[in-house]
Amino acid sequence: MARRRIPMPSATEIRELADDDGRLALRATPNASADAILLPSDAGSLELLVRTTATAEGGKANDAILRLLGFVDKA
Repeated sequence: MARRRIPMPSATEIRELADDDGRLALRATPNASADAILLPSDAGSLELLVRTTATAEGGKANDAILRLLGFVDKA
């Protein structure tokens, strides 16, 4: 059975969460069942939730999160 694809927020929605210096607050979840970027559900929170199927070994999850956010090419 194919994995359910979770819709990703737009780049504009993600940029709105950045501080004045362009930094994003993230909560990362490695070993998730699917890759996903979720906007905060709490109106007062500015923390972007990023889930990845990659493991937290040797920087694999960090690399996957950067690819999900579009900071590196999908090589």
